[in-house]
Amino acid sequence: MRKVAVKQAGLLHAGKVDEANKLTTKEMQDQFKAMPAKDREMMTGMAKMMTPDEATFAATIKASGVLVVDGTSAKLTTKTTTKDANGSSTETTTQSFMLDGATCLVSR
Repeated sequence: MRKVAVKQAGLLHAGKVDEANKLTTKEMQDQFKAMPAKDREMMTGMAKMMTPDEATFAATIKASGVLVVDGTSAKLTTKTTTKDANGSSTETTTQSFMLDGATCLVSR
């Protein structure tokens, strides 16, 4: 799952949403395709801007990642704390996965 999550993050960060969507469930792919073009474009821009590159995300997973598997579902949660002159803040991200045999896909 780590490999899928890191690969998808790298693709999203690079703006390669169509390639990143191939790592998602059919349901998520269909939902994205059903969006109006302007919404897909907005989502692509947001994903590129907000998603870390592969190396950064891999380091975050290594430092704080917690994976919980429950049957054919899994959740990967990471926490990143940032400190500066104004104080500190913590960002938590959660990624869901569906497992089907040897296949692992990003899900909602």
